[in-house]
Amino acid sequence: MFKIPAIRATLIPSVWKQTLADDCLDLAAQISFFFVLSLFPIFIVFAAIVGWLFASGEPAAMAHQPIE
Repeated sequence: MFKIPAIRATLIPSVWKQTLADDCLDLAAQISFFFVLSLFPIFIVFAAIVGWLFASGEPAAMAHQPIE
């Protein structure tokens, strides 16, 4: 039969207790929430950059033509 080594039998519960004591699960939830919250502004910036890169230069060229 398979026996768990003594170091694992004490290490895993010790790590779990310290994880709960440090509120690591709450911090992970906060980080993931703010990551998802920051996606929308990043997509707006990305869309603006893509639109600027692939814009046809016609309106900008017309702005510098003299009016007759």
